Amino acid sequence: MAGYIIKQIEIRNFKYIPNDHPVLFRFNESNIVILGGPNGYGKTTLFDAIELLINGTIKHFNADLLNRGSESIGILANNHSRDIQISGILIGSNEESLCITRRFLKDQDFKGQLFLNEEIITQEQLYNMLKISSNMFDIGTYISQSESLDFLQNKYKNRKAQISTLLENPQISRKIQLIKDIQTGISSRIEEKVDFLQKAYDATAEKVASLQNQVNTLENSSKQKAQNIKLFPSKEFEFDTDEIDLIKSYAEITLPLKQLEEFVKNYEEYKKHIQNANLKELLDTPKNIYMAMYYQKQISLIKSNTVILETASKSRKLLGQFEKHNWSVDLEVFKVVGISNEIMEQARQIIQSKIDEQQKMSEPDKILHQMMNARQTFIEQFNKTVEQKIVSNHMCPLCGTKFEDIESVFAATEKLLKKFREDAVKKIEDIEEKTFQLYKKNIIPFFESYLSKNRIVIELNEYLSSCKNLSFEVLSANLQKQGIVNFYADPLELVFKREDFEVVFKNLQDALYRLMQPNSVILTEEQIILYKSIHFQYYDNQQPIHTIEQIENKYQYIADKYVNKYNLELTQAKSELANCDIRLKNYREKSNELQESFRVLVKKYDDANKEYQTNLTNAIRVPLMIYSGKIIQNYPLGLGIKAVIKTNQLVFEAPNKESVDAYNVLSTGQLNGLAISILLAVRSVYGHPDGLNIVMIDDPLQTIDDISAISLADLLTQQSIGQIILSTHEDHKAGLLRFKFKQANLSVFEQNMQQTYLSIKHENK
Repeated sequence: MAGYIIKQIEIRNFKYIPNDHPVLFRFNESNIVILGGPNGYGKTTLFDAIELLINGTIKHFNADLLNRGSESIGILANNHSRDIQISGILIGSNEESLCITRRFLKDQDFKGQLFLNEEIITQEQLYNMLKISSNMFDIGTYISQSESLDFLQNKYKNRKAQISTLLENPQISRKIQLIKDIQTGISSRIEEKVDFLQKAYDATAEKVASLQNQVNTLENSSKQKAQNIKLFPSKEFEFDTDEIDLIKSYAEITLPLKQLEEFVKNYEEYKKHIQNANLKELLDTPKNIYMAMYYQKQISLIKSNTVILETASKSRKLLGQFEKHNWSVDLEVFKVVGISNEIMEQARQIIQSKIDEQQKMSEPDKILHQMMNARQTFIEQFNKTVEQKIVSNHMCPLCGTKFEDIESVFAATEKLLKKFREDAVKKIEDIEEKTFQLYKKNIIPFFESYLSKNRIVIELNEYLSSCKNLSFEVLSANLQKQGIVNFYADPLELVFKREDFEVVFKNLQDALYRLMQPNSVILTEEQIILYKSIHFQYYDNQQPIHTIEQIENKYQYIADKYVNKYNLELTQAKSELANCDIRLKNYREKSNELQESFRVLVKKYDDANKEYQTNLTNAIRVPLMIYSGKIIQNYPLGLGIKAVIKTNQLVFEAPNKESVDAYNVLSTGQLNGLAISILLAVRSVYGHPDGLNIVMIDDPLQTIDDISAISLADLLTQQSIGQIILSTHEDHKAGLLRFKFKQANLSVFEQNMQQTYLSIKHENK
């Protein structure tokens, strides 16, 4: 028995098999392993485990069923918190033993890890050791129950591609790929070079067009020779020199001239705009600045009487305090208003005596005294409101009771309160009365006289308080530009009416509005900024001295200089354009020849490779005809399926049905027979004698009639296959296989999958 067969396989934590109770299947190196039992008891599970062990994947597992993302093989774990593990021992013809283990690690999203004799290896290393490939396993080793017709459903070209890659020749593939890579690289380099040359040609062509356009434009603008007459003899500008700097462009040199020309054309409108802007600034100037200018002499008078105004302010404050009987002595202010030293000393002593007496008073006396003072102040305020006719003089301001003579009521109350006063309070009252009389006769009149004498200055200060510290120099200068120089009040008139200013101010505003002139051309803000710069830089803010004709004459002179320059550059650019055209054409011709040579070379290699692939595919034609004829013995149109191989396709034709693929003609059972025939044909031609020598067919007899089943059983016993693993849910067909193999003196191992399944479930309970 040549090649490797499966001695045993152990499955742990996969589908119905738990992690704690792995299942060990011993095949006893049998020629045929028959997996029996009804559907649903784990036959396909064992096939999936073997496929996972060898290939690392399950062909019929669809990871892309989710709407988003994909599912991993981990969903097949019995316990998702443990790894899936499949282990198998393979025996070779020389009794060599291979221990292969495949783990799917739960900590790495069930990523697979492959071991050979406890050492990690790659999938490619395993394929090389077993001398198979993924395609060989799918087509020449295993037919699964769900994917039995998969290969036959492929398009013709895909069928051929799968067959032809069974004997892949890496050297041929690498050589063809190398030539194609060189072809791609050369094509890329050619594209880059052509792109570079094309860009150089386009840039030169654009330069020629630009120069030609500039020459045409300048020749049209300079129809006659012009003299170089300096526009600004006392200044130096690039456009106004004897020798023009031709290194700079014509547009750069003439830009200031263009701006000058626009300025001269729009000068009148520019003047209107400036005038209107100045007038608008005057109209927008706050009113109190106008007041500061109009009353500048009066403000000067105010500022020269600072001491008087400060004294007046303090005097008003003191008078307010005196009205509330809050007596005090301010020596500085008293002296300024004319109060004698003697009176000031009397006032100081009497205030001090009151303080001394208050300190001697008991707490009840102090409260009574405060009440009497508060009552006196209250009565004074009541009398003021009566004088202003705010309240009636017959109604008590506290309780609202009406009296014929309210003053007699106040006097009676006063008399009643005085009965409770003791001597200390009486003394203070006497002092208070003396103080009041002193201030009323000898102090308050001096303050009132001082305020009356300086009334005009005080009223001026109050009226002009909002503007007396404002600066009006800018306003004055702007008004002078408009010819207004006498906007101020008569300094001799200290008695004035406030409405006088309102009349003068309104008349001034009306005059300013009348000076506004509408613009016939609307100038942008950018133009105004530019024109201001030109006005200052070239004309010192004076009226322009040049005409449009003078500026155009300068244009023509500069244009003559540039026409000569551009004509010379144009000649050189045309010559360079011709050279670019020659270089581009020559390179394209040579590169096309080179690319054509590579296309021919690649085509020859591709054609040779396709012929090689066709020869590989042709090798299965005869065995396929024989095997299909033996298996599909009840096919009514004759025996045997013919493989028709063309350049890029593989068609399976039934007899008398040319150009019609058998897939569309045969029944499901017959197609299963054809699938098995293809597997056996591929194995007989491309199977390696020292490689994996097994055939796995999951329930091959489920749709095959009895005659074909007998033919298949006979055929399998004649194939010298190292090991055949079959499943069937029909006992009589399992018996047929057992009988045929034992009749051929081949070893048979049977596994009842139903008993295995039930025993696992019983152990778990």
